[in-house]
Amino acid sequence: MPIPVSGKQLTEMTEYNLEQTQSSVNTNVESYRDLLYQIYSDDEVIDLVRKLNSGENIIVNKNQLQRKMRGFFYTKEYVRSITVVTRNGTRVFWDGIIGSSAQSSWMNSYGLNSRELYEKISNSKQPCLLPAKQAATMANTENYLFHIGNRIVDYNHQNEQIGVIVMSIDETLLAEICNGEGSRESSFNFIVDGDGYIVSYPDRTKVGQQIENFSRKDENQYIRYVRESGQYEGEKILIHTTYDDKYGWTVVNAVNQARTFSRLNTQQTLCLLNLKLSAAVPDG
Repeated sequence: MPIPVSGKQLTEMTEYNLEQTQSSVNTNVESYRDLLYQIYSDDEVIDLVRKLNSGENIIVNKNQLQRKMRGFFYTKEYVRSITVVTRNGTRVFWDGIIGSSAQSSWMNSYGLNSRELYEKISNSKQPCLLPAKQAATMANTENYLFHIGNRIVDYNHQNEQIGVIVMSIDETLLAEICNGEGSRESSFNFIVDGDGYIVSYPDRTKVGQQIENFSRKDENQYIRYVRESGQYEGEKILIHTTYDDKYGWTVVNAVNQARTFSRLNTQQTLCLLNLKLSAAVPDG
């Protein structure tokens, strides 16, 4: 008879998988930060932002900056928008969801004007991560984005801040890392930011919601949220978390204990049965 999987073994497997998930999230988000750095450190971008600040040929320089951003746009799969706000409040962007440089798919949902966005990013820890929220719906497809912002600094002119930049990234990037196409019947992962806003969740309509009275170390609040979201109602839920201090995100794993033990023990039984059958088959 196989020895049933213990709670300690389940915890060890879950924590290992959670660490791998966090590492993958970090690596992928860092690759988008690298692209963001390429944009805001580009000499031509800096020169165009300086010209816009000085009011020089605004229409021409806005068009050139938009073309420059579109050139970066398609280098990463999940980039959906790139927005620059100059120090004097000029906003220049390219939005891939709407396919427009005149209408943003996401800024209205934040209720921030250009000046407020500039101040928020300027006064935040760099990089600045804006909470994930729903963006515009296009062709019956709902879009959910998270955003990475950074100051634009001209290091050739006394480290002068001349603007800010925001890259908007499809939450699908995180969803695929956290859960892929796997079944959520026995467990799933989700991400919460430092203020309790949902960054990624299997039910995408939860993205942007805030967990009330959030405290990232309180496992019971995660259990309540999972139950209130319609998952694993009436069943015992185990919670494991790992914290990413670079982004202030908590990756949470919710486990349906009974279903997980049943699945693992079934897998163990089948594995042993296959081994026995293999051993029973004579060579050659």
